[in-house]
Amino acid sequence: MTVNNMSSMLRISGISSGLDTDSMVKSLMKIEQLRVDQVLRQKTKLEWSRDMRQDINKQINDLRYSYASVLSNKNLNVESAFKVHSVDMSDSSAVSISANSSASVGSHIIKSITQLASSAQVNSASRVSTENLNRSDTLETISMQLDTALAFDVNDQISFKINDQTFTFDKTSTLDNMLRTVSNSDAGVNMTYSAISGGFKIESKITGTASALNVENLSGNAFANNSVDASAFKIDTTSVEVGKNAILSVDGYTIEQESNIFTLDGITFNLKTTTDQPISFGISQDVNSVVDKIKTFVEDYNKLVDSLNEKINEKIQYDYEPLTDEQKEEMTESEIEKWEEMAKSGLMRNDRQISGLLSDMRSAIYEKVEGVGKSLFDIGIKTGSWADKGKLVIDEDKLREALQNNPDDVAAVFAQDSTSEDAVIKRANSGFMERISLSMSDYVSSYSSLKVEQDIGKVAEKILKLQDDMYAKEESYWRKFSAMETALGSLNSQSSWLTQQIASF
Repeated sequence: MTVNNMSSMLRISGISSGLDTDSMVKSLMKIEQLRVDQVLRQKTKLEWSRDMRQDINKQINDLRYSYASVLSNKNLNVESAFKVHSVDMSDSSAVSISANSSASVGSHIIKSITQLASSAQVNSASRVSTENLNRSDTLETISMQLDTALAFDVNDQISFKINDQTFTFDKTSTLDNMLRTVSNSDAGVNMTYSAISGGFKIESKITGTASALNVENLSGNAFANNSVDASAFKIDTTSVEVGKNAILSVDGYTIEQESNIFTLDGITFNLKTTTDQPISFGISQDVNSVVDKIKTFVEDYNKLVDSLNEKINEKIQYDYEPLTDEQKEEMTESEIEKWEEMAKSGLMRNDRQISGLLSDMRSAIYEKVEGVGKSLFDIGIKTGSWADKGKLVIDEDKLREALQNNPDDVAAVFAQDSTSEDAVIKRANSGFMERISLSMSDYVSSYSSLKVEQDIGKVAEKILKLQDDMYAKEESYWRKFSAMETALGSLNSQSSWLTQQIASF
């Protein structure tokens, strides 16, 4: 006799009939379990499809963000990416030069750099102390170390004004606090102390003749007017050095700038020192770096095309279905992994959305950009043979020639932008990068993770319902077999009683 516990029901197996009731019920329940397993496999396939779609979306977004985002240094969706210039200089010790996309190819000569831009400033006339000051010490402590002690007013404070900003510090304020407060204020200056020079400096944050610096002592003796010795910081407020502009001669023209770093005609100059020695420099189109950047894009583009084609052409392995938990228990981890790899095969076969995206991407290669009259094909980039399924190939000589002779056209073919809200007009007026970016964006946005999770949730609910029904049916079988055993037991008892009665006569 076998006694099993299910719910609150006592199961009696074979006590009267001698049947293996447990095995019989399990055999009957296998049919019900098949129904549950079928829906479980459906749920597993939905989850696999979800994960595959998310992986595809990631691959697409990785390409978009790498080559069509302003935040990426690989960005090809901006015209400046195709107008890269290199600078060849005879000497770079006095000045460094770079050129942006708006610069023109040509040669130039800097005849001289006669003056660097400087800021308005005032410095301590000499060391303020024989020992180095500690920034963490209070002004009261500092005062005892200075050659000319700080004189605090009746409120134990010093006060001064810089560029119409008033500053007041108690004798308990630290030197560091004073320097930081002045430097971080709206006065537009930096106030520093140097252990090397042993003095203070107040300097405008901007250079050139426009920089201003006005210092006025209000109370105490941090600064003095017409008297260095009377100032604790040895700064005479009347000895401020005015700011100066940078002055240089380029191609026979005298140029004056408020900063040592400035850009003219797309050329950025960074002046380092004065010189009367001529410096020649030339600006040329940097075709190599642009070609390398495009080749890297094509490699990554082709990897994506390969991956998408693999998904829609993958063969369905009909002999492999998702494994049940019972089946997994009989297999090793490696066997499970290999089986599931086969079972996942073909889940995206002939997917219409992926096929549509690939078709849009191929079309964008040959569609001419409105206003330019050229496409990628016209500048040396096209699809390969039919077997390549949309992958790009580069005619490098033709691309180099286009970049050398018509960089504006190449830039427009790749990166022309359109503000039109009409989808057809926008595509016609947009360059290749914007076209494929829009197609990719449409594909990714068509995926609703919420709907997919809802679909998976509905299947999960169906599984729970089938399991409840299965357990109810199992209990029903046990009730019937238990009733049969009870009836047989009663009949056996009656038969025994009758036999005893007959034997007594």
